[in-house]
Amino acid sequence: GNVLEWCNDFYDISYYSNSPSTNPTGPASGQVHVVRGGGYDSNSSFDRLRCAFRSFGAFDGYNFNNGFRVLAVQ
Repeated sequence: GNVLEWCNDFYDISYYSNSPSTNPTGPASGQVHVVRGGGYDSNSSFDRLRCAFRSFGAFDGYNFNNGFRVLAVQ
């Protein structure tokens, strides 16, 4: 099943109120990273099943709903 995707961007709850409208990269630093998407066990709330769902996760956090995507840049 799907998992929440752990992203490289740092999380700031108010970032989008000041961010560029095109390709916002996130704050330069922070304590936690953005997680996006819906996990297979996110049935506690239907909004958490959407690919647009955005939350945060700690560097050392462990959860069956979290994962990551590996990209190969050539």
